[in-house]
Amino acid sequence: MDWIDEDVWEYINKYDLDYCGLYDDGHDRLGCIMCPMGGKKNMKKEAEKFPKYYQSYKKAIGKMLETRVEKCLKKKWVN
Repeated sequence: MDWIDEDVWEYINKYDLDYCGLYDDGHDRLGCIMCPMGGKKNMKKEAEKFPKYYQSYKKAIGKMLETRVEKCLKKKWVN
C-alpha cells in the first residue's frame, strides 16, 4: 500500500507520535536546505532563514558553473 501525506499524518495523530517541529513551521518536506525539489518559494524562505548557508550555496553553484565553462561542458543555467 502506498501512503499519501494525509495517511501519514492520520497515523501520527492516531498514535500520538512525535515528529519534527519543522512541519509546524510550514515545511512539507525535510532533508536538505534550499532543495530545488521544494520549489522557489521554499528556497527563498530558507535563504532568508539561513543566510550563511545561502551564501555558501551561491558560492558552490558559482564554482560549479565556472568549472563547467572551463571544461567546455554545457551550461543550461543563465542566472
